[in-house]
Formats: sequence, structure tokens, C-alpha cells
Amino acid sequence: MNIKVKFFETLASTNEKAIQLIDERKADEGVLIITDNQFKGRGHQDNRWESEPGKNLTFSLIIRPVFLNASEQFILNEVVCLSIIEALKKSLPGVQFLIKWPNDIYVGNDKIAGVLIQHFLKGSKLNFSVIGIGININQTHFISEAPNPVSLKKITGKTFEKEGVLQDFVKLFEQNYEKIKTVSGRNVINTSYLENLYKREKKSKFKDKKGLFYGKIKGINEFGQILISDEENHVRKYGFKELEWL
Repeated sequence: MNIKVKFFETLASTNEKAIQLIDERKADEGVLIITDNQFKGRGHQDNRWESEPGKNLTFSLIIRPVFLNASEQFILNEVVCLSIIEALKKSLPGVQFLIKWPNDIYVGNDKIAGVLIQHFLKGSKLNFSVIGIGININQTHFISEAPNPVSLKKITGKTFEKEGVLQDFVKLFEQNYEKIKTVSGRNVINTSYLENLYKREKKSKFKDKKGLFYGKIKGINEFGQILISDEENHVRKYGFKELEWL
């Protein structure tokens, strides 16, 4: 993948800019949109992504996964999350980073990174995917209502080079992206995603449309739905917006 970086001092949203470039036919696979000041960044379920100017990584990567069916799109979530974890481990090798389904990165019970992927189809295949990523690097004071943000600097007290983390991510993403072009590679990615899943096999409290319940995460199916075994040993499955963590 030939990465082409486009830097903007200020953007409302790197994903919005990436989509604009696609619509204007000014972008193809490998274009990476990055800004030091994203003031209307979005997170999962339309939550706002807070990022102090100049302190964190806020960027979007355009890819063209035309080899994937629309029904297979969750494998891209897995690739991105694993690449973030592996990149962060290069900065902090002694710290455990985990994936909170579907696409948040946690340290302990605190969130250090988030992902928002928007897909564009051509027939039954993926045509373009815009991968929006926010990684907290050097921000130590957070003012939004998000309950549990953390950063590399907040963990260690040290200042980190954002560019180094970005370079590590890009290299690892390219490697993992190539893996999912084969069945054996996809199996490796699926297994690694499950192994790094936050609170897997631990009794946790959830809420769905029927109310509160306790259960244990058992896995993820091929459509990206989370599988949870409740206290009656019934396996429940949920899509992205059908379950709340408590």
C-alpha cells in the first residue's frame, strides 16, 4: 500500500474530509488524512471524540477492500484494532492493551483509542472504507463527559512522539491488512482479536432492550455480533447498537 499523507492544521472531522476527497475523485487507497486540531470528531454511536489540539493522533485512512463482501466487513475492525494495540505496545511494552467490542482500545478500564469505520459499497462488495482513528497520546486533562479517558502520557508521565506511534500503526496495519486476503490469514486475525478482547470470559453487567443481565463474553460471529452467555447459559448475540455495557 502506497501511503500518501495529507496534513491539515484544522479539520472538523478527518473522516468527513476523506469522504469529500472520495466524492471528488481526489483520493484512492492509501490516502491518510491527519490533523492536529479535529474539533468535531465522532466516536462510536455518534459520540463526540475529544482531542486537545496538538496532543493526540486524529487521522483517517482510505482503503479499497474490494476483495471483501459487505457481510465480511467486520474483519476490518479486527485488523484496525489489533494494529493499534500492537503499535501502542511498541511504546509501552509492559502495558496490556485490550479491545472493548467492537472497536475501542482500553488500558485497564480506561479508554485510550477509538475507531470509526465508514463503508461504501459497490453491489455486494466493499468499494471504499474510511477508517477514522483517535489515539490519546499526550493529553492529560479531559473536559468532556466521557467517563474514562486515558493517554500514554497520563499512564507514564512521559511525553511521546506522535509521529512514531503513527508510523508503527501504518506499518502494522499494512501487514495485518495483507493477512486478510487469505483464509489462513483471516483465521489468524480472528483468533488474535478474540484473545485480546476486553472482559472475555469474565462475568459482566449488560443492558439490552429487555433490561439488565449478567453474562460472559464468549466470542464474535462472522458478522461481528458479540456472543454472550447469560446466567441461564443461553447464548445471546448483539449488533453494534443493541447492547450497553454497565
